[in-house]
Amino acid sequence: MDNRTKRILLLEVMWTLSALIFACIILVPVYFYAEIYPFYISNLIFVFAFVTYTRMMFFVNSSVLTIHVSIKLFFLATAVPFTFMLIDKFNAFQIYLDNNGTTPFFGYLHDDQQMSMELYLRNEMLLFGVGAIVTSIIFPFFLVLSIWKFRNRGRHI
Repeated sequence: MDNRTKRILLLEVMWTLSALIFACIILVPVYFYAEIYPFYISNLIFVFAFVTYTRMMFFVNSSVLTIHVSIKLFFLATAVPFTFMLIDKFNAFQIYLDNNGTTPFFGYLHDDQQMSMELYLRNEMLLFGVGAIVTSIIFPFFLVLSIWKFRNRGRHI
């Protein structure tokens, strides 16, 4: 393994840890104020996928995508099932909110705290859920373009 590949893998590990820490920071208010919250994993996936896909599209030259074309093909092959999984998880959250509201999560709080936490939760899930879905739809097209440019021009995007 050459020095450039080692640096890219180290950078990828650092970016992944940063994305996980960012996702945990986003979930801290929900963790401290919600009595129960069955969507922790979904929420972490949304934040992590949104941050990671966005980073890979903007910083392609310093991402794991530049190591070998087979990595791009792996992401391309898993894009459709992952997108449908994201849509399913977001739909499950919306159905839960439509049927139950946020009272099971924040029902014990005072009205003003309950309203602010409900607003935070809805906006946060909407931002990162829809963002993850949109980036997971755009990402395969980006990968195809990147593979084409690498094959025909010898460079990544």
